[in-house]
Amino acid sequence: TIVITNREGEITWANPAFSQLTGYALEDILGQNPRFLKSGCQSPEFYRDLWTTILEGRIWHGELVNRRRDGSLYTEEMTITPVRHKHGEITHFIAIKRDITYRKQAEERLTQLNRDLRTISLCNQVLVRAKDEEDLLREICRTIVEVGEYRAAWVGFVLEGGERHNRTVAVVGCDPQHVDRHAM
Repeated sequence: TIVITNREGEITWANPAFSQLTGYALEDILGQNPRFLKSGCQSPEFYRDLWTTILEGRIWHGELVNRRRDGSLYTEEMTITPVRHKHGEITHFIAIKRDITYRKQAEERLTQLNRDLRTISLCNQVLVRAKDEEDLLREICRTIVEVGEYRAAWVGFVLEGGERHNRTVAVVGCDPQHVDRHAM
């Protein structure tokens, strides 16, 4: 998408791709500041740095998360270039934006898959090195929490008897008593 604003940040023109991406018609956004796209994912410092850069006449390039008209979020890669008139004063800014939402989602998924594979690999190593069953299960729970970045891991054995209950064997990331009260 391409958006042109004046020096004050008011939109003076946007191409049809902007409307397709955001859901806002050109006539609805003319004269508006693009802040209506803000998602709340970037800090005030982020925007302060962006404006400082372009008002100093430098090109800004980065990624940010914005909000469409329907409320859904998207990630865009953006370059903002100041435009100067013949005397050197900045009169406008041109923003060239590319929707990279799917790429970012794929990167996050790949990161999670790599973390999961690393966790499985390390659990296999624990299996080979374990001294006994209790050590094995405790180390696997620890690996799942520390390497896999899961909040908690628990292993328990279901015991049959007069009343069905379980025995906690290993737990990492939460209070074992909490697990005993809520498991099964």
